[in-house]
Amino acid sequence: MALRELTKEYLTKAVYQTPLEIVRLMAEALPLQEGTVLDLCGGSEDFLLRAAAMKQKKSEEELLIFENWTGTEDTSDGRENLLVCGPADKAADHLKKKKGKKSEEKTFDAVLMNPPFGYTKGEKKGRVRLESQFLTQAADCVAENGRCAAVVPGGLLNRTAVEDVELRKRFVEKFHVEQVILLPISAFLPYAEVRTGIFIFAKEKGDGMTRFYDLRKVEPENRKLLPEIYQRSEPVCVLNRTTLSEHQYILSTEEYLGEEKIDARALISRERILRRQLSRLSEKLPSVYENELGQIGMFPCQKGIQTRKAVIKEILECEYGLLECALLKAAGKEKWPEKEGNTFLKIWSGQRLDEEEKDGPYRVYGAAGVQGSARTATMKEEQAILIGRVGSYCGAVYKAWTKGFVSDNVMLAGAVEEEAEEDFLLLVLRAAHFNAEKRGSVQPYITKDIILKRKYYLPELARQQKFLLENQEIFEKIREQEKEVEELSVESDRLRS
Repeated sequence: MALRELTKEYLTKAVYQTPLEIVRLMAEALPLQEGTVLDLCGGSEDFLLRAAAMKQKKSEEELLIFENWTGTEDTSDGRENLLVCGPADKAADHLKKKKGKKSEEKTFDAVLMNPPFGYTKGEKKGRVRLESQFLTQAADCVAENGRCAAVVPGGLLNRTAVEDVELRKRFVEKFHVEQVILLPISAFLPYAEVRTGIFIFAKEKGDGMTRFYDLRKVEPENRKLLPEIYQRSEPVCVLNRTTLSEHQYILSTEEYLGEEKIDARALISRERILRRQLSRLSEKLPSVYENELGQIGMFPCQKGIQTRKAVIKEILECEYGLLECALLKAAGKEKWPEKEGNTFLKIWSGQRLDEEEKDGPYRVYGAAGVQGSARTATMKEEQAILIGRVGSYCGAVYKAWTKGFVSDNVMLAGAVEEEAEEDFLLLVLRAAHFNAEKRGSVQPYITKDIILKRKYYLPELARQQKFLLENQEIFEKIREQEKEVEELSVESDRLRS
């Protein structure tokens, strides 16, 4: 797709200003001297002006000078914003030389962009990712030995669709992916709350080493300090082309790093917050008989059921969070061993529910819990640990309490004999937070490999049993609440039908 079509596609969407701290971070991370900058987004002169000012350490007062350095051209490819990082006379010469040249002859020493995310129509096949097309255009616009820094969605870094793997392969093998900077989910507030990263590549072979920086734990109140935090940070890992190729060129650190070390102070803080939330939620549980008008009737109603179920789920999250804190404290204090999942875990896939199998005596378990009924049961046991495989609830871990049908949106998990107690295994899997490792963006998912290749704290059986005994009271509460959530889901389905 030509730049004009891409620009047109972009201009039909909401246009947001790139936060100043992100511009500063990109300008800091891009190792350039003098050169030119192209804004492929059809877009923000402010983005370019500020970036150029920062690269040359100009003051805010001097920023006005840069306005005379920008120019727009009406070319066959549509509107472009150009800016030269260099003395004013060189800027004027550059704009003069660029006038009238064909778009394919235009290359730039530096490209900065924050492209739109989402889908657009492909020329030969269905929908394609818009940000992928912008990145491809950037590769064509960067001069030899030039560089590009682009904001990309988290999914682009780890999606395993063929086209995404091929795109990353092109940049890793043909060029030099110098840095990947993972940003906090709050980086683009108030416009959006989304997983993003800064992808920096050079149009050269380089040393083939990619440096990963992880800024995702920077709190929202400190996001304006992102450039300074980046300057003080060391790469969390440095990987070569061979390692990347063995992992489908995935550019997200979860693929390569084990579980993080335990932060005792963070655990104390989290525990305090969870106890406050639990106290607030437990004060008054809503009644299943209360309707949308706040009236109490004689029979359960849909509004009351959904409200009560939602609050109980929040309570469960707090209680599991407290158990996770206890587990991590004990693991750190006693130096529990870490074991790879495939040494003690068994994973089975669910099945697709055909139309003729619907509406029966057995509950259907999906990623979000009970979702309808089936004529047959696929669970071998009365109880099972389930993990959401695909959709917005992928990575969710919960327990099914009756024999039922497990859909293809879910995986079943169990322990290899004599390796783990069931309740302990449930807690360990919940504490893994698989949703943080999901792939894809429009239809997120996790795979068996993600679960089986992870490392988990897993002591011997006697210590697991001791932990369960020490926390018996809270486990019993959780058991009752999970059973109630399941029953409420069944009642809700009955009322709908």
